[in-house]
Amino acid sequence: MFKKVSLVFFSTLWCCSVFLFVYRIVEPDTATDVSPNLVSSTISDANPQTLMNTADSVNEIKYYYFCTVEHQDCTYMNETVLKNLAQQMNVESFDFLEFVDVETLYSDWTPAKLKSVWGFENYPALVAAKDLGNSFEILNAIEWVETVPLDEQSVKDWMIQNNLWTGTIEDKGEVIDKPIDEQ
Repeated sequence: MFKKVSLVFFSTLWCCSVFLFVYRIVEPDTATDVSPNLVSSTISDANPQTLMNTADSVNEIKYYYFCTVEHQDCTYMNETVLKNLAQQMNVESFDFLEFVDVETLYSDWTPAKLKSVWGFENYPALVAAKDLGNSFEILNAIEWVETVPLDEQSVKDWMIQNNLWTGTIEDKGEVIDKPIDEQ
C-alpha cells in the first residue's frame, strides 16, 4: 500500500514539475512600455493647458498618443502597429509623438469630456492639436473603436494626413524624404 501511495505522489510531483518547466520555456513575454522606446516623451496629465504649454511657439502643432501600457489594445498598438510603422519609416522612435498615459484619466475625465475637449472617447487614440496661445484647436483625431480597431493602414493614413510619414507610399511607389505641406 505504501508503495502505491508513494508511486502516485512522486508521479504527480514529477508531472507537475515537467508542466511548470515546459510552461516557463514557452511563457509569453510581458508587455513592454511604449514610452521610452517609440515616442518622444511621456505625459500623465490630459489638461489641454498643461499639454499645450510644452509647445515652443504659438501655432505649433503637437501630436499626442493617448494610451496606457496596461491595456491590451494599447499593447497591440505598441507591439505591432507602431513598431511595424517605425520599421517602414526606418526610425527607432516617433520623435513627433508624445505619449499621454490615460490610466489615471478616467477618474477625472468622462468619455464625453474627452470627446468634447480632445475629439475622441476611446483609446488608443492619436490627436493632432494646434496651440493658439490662450487656447488650442484639435485638427484631427483617430481612435480605437471596438468594431473598427486602429490598424497599420489607418495610423499610416493619419501620419500622411498630418505630413509626418517619411516612408514609402505604396500607391505611388515613391519615397517621401520630407513631409510636404498641403496648403
